[in-house]
Amino acid sequence: MKIYFSILMIFSFLCLLAQEIDSSSTNDITEIVRTQEDCKKHFEKKKKRDEEEIEKLKNINFENFFPKLFELQEFKNIKSNKIKILYLYIEDGIPIANNVKNYNCIEYYNQISFSIYQKLWNKENYKRFQKFFKNKIIIPSIYSNGIRIKEVNGNLISADYLTENDIKPIYEGLYIDSENNKKKFYYTSDKKPKKELELYLDKKETQSKKSLIIYALNVFPTSYMDFSNVYFFELELYNGEKRIRKELFYQYVNNQWKLIETKN
Repeated sequence: MKIYFSILMIFSFLCLLAQEIDSSSTNDITEIVRTQEDCKKHFEKKKKRDEEEIEKLKNINFENFFPKLFELQEFKNIKSNKIKILYLYIEDGIPIANNVKNYNCIEYYNQISFSIYQKLWNKENYKRFQKFFKNKIIIPSIYSNGIRIKEVNGNLISADYLTENDIKPIYEGLYIDSENNKKKFYYTSDKKPKKELELYLDKKETQSKKSLIIYALNVFPTSYMDFSNVYFFELELYNGEKRIRKELFYQYVNNQWKLIETKN
């Protein structure tokens, strides 16, 4: 009788254990399905928003934004600065993956930044920039994925941007790093240089800091209170002595840029 009772107890225990395992497996499957659904929703949401912003961008005119930039005191200070070389960081907006954290989701690659780059830094707008800073030598340098201002990096310097946009004339210079490695770079200037322009870094990496003004501008659409068509402009400058960072919120309305807020 005792043996029969023991077998019955073991059988009951195994049944309960099987139910728990089955329940656990069901929960795991449910969680996987839920996660996949969340990933899909997230992907579609990002894709839809991106497509909407790209469609809006077709009616955005960045050509009349540059005069707004040139009104800023920071730009006037650059123009009057005795340093003659302006190192211009241009973000190319190479698509960046957007993932749901902690989940193995299918990646969605943001396209709006690249579309902004194409409109913001086209040939006509570069010429506007060049005309305003006609007293400067301008070295455009393409970068990706939100890299912030750093010292001059020879690996970033190429003629691609200038040649792709058919910007002429362009001149050739020589970049020399702290290990005495040499690399050509390309720049624009209103005046034809009398000799080859050289940039170099000494062992303390201070030379290029003193001889250059470094400028970067990041732009992307954003939401701001109840305003529509708002763009966030992040301005970064290094004027040879200190770094300056400024955030500007502009609304694009009636083919004009209206400043909403400034943050230093």
